[in-house]
Amino acid sequence: MALLTPETVTITSAQHQEPLIFRYSTMILSDGRTRYEGTSAENALTLTLERGQCLDTMSGEQFGWAAQAVINGMIYHGCAKKGDL
Repeated sequence: MALLTPETVTITSAQHQEPLIFRYSTMILSDGRTRYEGTSAENALTLTLERGQCLDTMSGEQFGWAAQAVINGMIYHGCAKKGDL
């Protein structure tokens, strides 16, 4: 799961024991996609959000955004929803 605030992206997952917190330095808007690029002490993150239907294969829930996170070269795919920033 990723939580995006105006200053940070926090990633929690089964692969990482502790949440990874990234300060993002770049936000690129193009072709209906938003990309956030950030770093933490030991990790690099690129988070791309794209507007469009996304089906969560585990829950069957529909979302309005598709998400791709690349953490240190490992690619993770999922869905996203718009919250309050």
